[in-house]
Amino acid sequence: MPHLPLPKRETVRSMRDDLYIRLKDVYIPTRDGSELCADIFLPLSTEQGAKVPVLLSMCPYGKDVHALEWGLPQTDLYARMNSKIKPLGPDAALEALDPFVWTKEYGYAVVRIDCRGIGGTPGVLDPWGLRKTIETGQDAEDLYDAIEWGAAQPWCNGKVGMSGISYLGMVCWEAGQQNPPSLKALVPWEAGSDLFLSLFRPGGLSNANFLAHWWKNCVVPYQHGRSEGVSEEELQTQRVDFLKCYDWEFRSDGPFPTLDRLRGLEKMLVPFYSSANWMDTEIHAPGNILGYMWAGSKVKYLETHSGDHIHAYYGTEGLARQKQFLDHFLKDDGGSLDGIPRVDLLIRKGSSRYRRTEEDFPPHDTQYRDFFLTSDGRLQSRCSSGGSDTVIAQYEGLQGLSFFATEPLEEDLEVLGFPYLVLDVSTEAKDMDIFLTMTNIAPDGKLVEFEGNHGEPSVSVTRGYMRLSHREQDTQRCKKHFVVLSQQEPAPVKPSERYIIEMPVQPTSMVYEKGHRIQIELGGKDSETLLAVMRHEGPDRTQERFGGKNTFFSGSKIVLPVVKRTVQ
Repeated sequence: MPHLPLPKRETVRSMRDDLYIRLKDVYIPTRDGSELCADIFLPLSTEQGAKVPVLLSMCPYGKDVHALEWGLPQTDLYARMNSKIKPLGPDAALEALDPFVWTKEYGYAVVRIDCRGIGGTPGVLDPWGLRKTIETGQDAEDLYDAIEWGAAQPWCNGKVGMSGISYLGMVCWEAGQQNPPSLKALVPWEAGSDLFLSLFRPGGLSNANFLAHWWKNCVVPYQHGRSEGVSEEELQTQRVDFLKCYDWEFRSDGPFPTLDRLRGLEKMLVPFYSSANWMDTEIHAPGNILGYMWAGSKVKYLETHSGDHIHAYYGTEGLARQKQFLDHFLKDDGGSLDGIPRVDLLIRKGSSRYRRTEEDFPPHDTQYRDFFLTSDGRLQSRCSSGGSDTVIAQYEGLQGLSFFATEPLEEDLEVLGFPYLVLDVSTEAKDMDIFLTMTNIAPDGKLVEFEGNHGEPSVSVTRGYMRLSHREQDTQRCKKHFVVLSQQEPAPVKPSERYIIEMPVQPTSMVYEKGHRIQIELGGKDSETLLAVMRHEGPDRTQERFGGKNTFFSGSKIVLPVVKRTVQ
């Protein structure tokens, strides 16, 4: 049985079916003396001395695993989604640029790197370098070193970009905040810009189900040494206990004080094209949009789409947008940015959709409409006259659900932006979790369906999450009609005491047509319509902490961002 450290792999140069040149298992040095293992795909023109730009990615998904095989046998979810991508080249990898398109057709060098502890790269498996940050008080620096290494190669024109979905896009934001001099453009696609806000604790609730699935099924199977037969006991000594992240409830925990000190989207100067999926409210969409709003980059674009997690990235329209943007910043004769809207939104009208441009997001002419919750399950424009002590909903803390809906709308109503709730609440428990799901009821009484982020049918227009002890607001980022939680320290919760809180809801687009009804589901748990793997069922959601009745009082309302546009 082999043991760590394993011998270095041999670097192999080959021609891939006259498509491009592949350099397999190239080692990239880092400042601490370690090496990162990469595959590099070069255009044939580099054989004649051409210098080309680099598109770089780094992730824990195993550069050697083809997209059609990735995740198997643990899960077939991703392989099924990838099987629908056309074309799909011989070196296609999960959520990454395909050299069949970007190298062969578009003339880029694609550099695909295994992060530490994955595939061909030795070291401790530590996603995003978070344990290293805790231990050293420093940010992860591998991306910076790899970018500058790529720019210095004889076949590179000195310009490097980054692009990718999910983790591969999240590290775009990370690299952008470090501002390496050779990094010229970023495409973070369906990729949250803030680890705490997007991935670990949205609204204070742990993404425990997803994090466990991701770690056990999507990362650990590709650990360095596993495919070579190293024992599980030895492998375990070379990876962090990632799921200890469940304990990081506030930004004052774990790596976040250091990251908040060293990073900051306002420090980011690199041009970027941020792409958000309206159906990815559980993780990435809020971070893509907030990244666009908060980043210091002078040149920045926002695009939205809807549907599953990967197809917009590989589709004809998505490729054309990315290519025009990246060509401008990375190629010596890259062309202009003419025709790329600053904000290019997919607008959802029922289950149909169309595209529309805006000058900014949220639009400057957004109006905000109040819909008050009533004790008989209605949403109405006026607060009921029963008095502030009127109970409009009450349920057990970990289980209850309540539904509220408008009457059929008399005219179309377009919701676009960040909704939020103003709630008058109390709880018998030590704390209170609040879940919101917003839906669209058609005239026939059925919920309008959409394609979900994993290809599943979904009825969610948007969702929101908030823990009562996380109600304190970020006073620097909050604005009128825009709620941001600070999540630095717990706010006190006293049983049966009433609190008036503002609860953020994830951004959305929906034209509610005449005759349709707006519905919200408010409760102490995720809606049954949400995939089990995405539900917020963290180990800290205990009966001891959350058991007891939750009560909502009159005056509670949802505030919807509304724009007046010509509806197609």
